[in-house]
Amino acid sequence: GGNAGQPVLWRATLDNFEITPPDWERADSGIAGIDTGTVIYSLAAYYYTGHTPPQPVLAGTGTGCWQGSAGGFNWTASVFRGSPLFGKLNAIDVMPKWFGSHAWAAGRSGVTPAAFSSNDQGLNWKYHGLPALIEGEATAVAIAPGTSDTVYVALYSNLMRSMDGGDTWVQCYHIRNNRFTALACDPENPSHVYAGGGPDFVLMRSTDFGDSWSSISPVDGTPAGITCMTVAIMDSLP
Repeated sequence: GGNAGQPVLWRATLDNFEITPPDWERADSGIAGIDTGTVIYSLAAYYYTGHTPPQPVLAGTGTGCWQGSAGGFNWTASVFRGSPLFGKLNAIDVMPKWFGSHAWAAGRSGVTPAAFSSNDQGLNWKYHGLPALIEGEATAVAIAPGTSDTVYVALYSNLMRSMDGGDTWVQCYHIRNNRFTALACDPENPSHVYAGGGPDFVLMRSTDFGDSWSSISPVDGTPAGITCMTVAIMDSLP
């Protein structure tokens, strides 16, 4: 979030065996007081446990990205290459989440929609222009598990897909009178991807890498639009 014109980050350490909620502590050393006026729009992290090496956290802002040390205490500004201007990162996805090094982000460069890719855990980003005729920004991104070359980006009423690492993009779905705002891939099925949007409720699913889509209806009532989502492997949850 933001506080008095400066970004604010908080962290908490969760223990599955604890009954009381954990305390939250500031984790924005290196950002607060330096990048004045910046708002943090997206967060993503590579997984680790007490038995594996600590991994970084990525924070996407309106003027670029920051890579945080394990736990997000100290932060390093990322470098953007091939982009005419610093990028705004509305969404970030990392792959693989365990012991990973790749990341994709969706947002804008200047006033035009853009995607960004990294192969060093978000320290350096490569710019990818999206085929759009209007000004604006992409709002969501998802990487197909198992490959960093297949990625989906939400761009207004369109779902865009690249299967060659961002060299070419195709529109794989278009919806009327709504905008896509959330994307998520199934971690156990690389060909399965979900897309949600608003302001009216919309939830779509593809099982063939976005070639065809089916609509998922709400179970009860008429919920509002979807702003974010994730796909969980239920058998692995406590």
